[in-house]
Amino acid sequence: MFLLLTNNGCNKKDSSTDLGDDLSTTPPIINSLSRTSSMPASQLVITGSGFSTAENLSVRFSDNNNYQVDVPVLQTGETSLIVSVPPYIVSGSGLFITDTVNIRIIKKSGSGSIESNVIEDFIIQGLPASVAALGTVTLNFLNWEINNYKNIQQEIQGTAMDIPALTDAISDNISNLQSLYTKIKTVV
Repeated sequence: MFLLLTNNGCNKKDSSTDLGDDLSTTPPIINSLSRTSSMPASQLVITGSGFSTAENLSVRFSDNNNYQVDVPVLQTGETSLIVSVPPYIVSGSGLFITDTVNIRIIKKSGSGSIESNVIEDFIIQGLPASVAALGTVTLNFLNWEINNYKNIQQEIQGTAMDIPALTDAISDNISNLQSLYTKIKTVV
């Protein structure tokens, strides 16, 4: 009798009672990952089902050590999505390390969320170690910036921008950067 009354009602579907066809209540399912480990900031392709381009999806990278990062999806198709892999940061110390995490998709639905199945043992690789001596990158940047200001100084000579206030400010910046370069060089 109840089904008969429901079917005899309005032909419009009531999403609050008919949840079977409502895509927002269908949990996403992860079938596979494009790789089992990855460097931070690289793209990971997740294939599966229950994805929708109209829905708010994110990917949760988490473990049992209080690491949890929800990353917005970069691109969504019906059977795949792309997400950028976050770095693994140790809570408390802020160190970037290699560690193993679980991956699941979070689908925001109204005021709640629905989670996919979990794919375990994905490895987020640590950041690569710098091969340059300490301070080298900073010194190279400062040297570049000094040369950049010197080029600007030459380019504005004889133009409407060749005014004392601007040329003095550029000279001061060059002097300050050269002083900073010398100080860092003595430490390194």
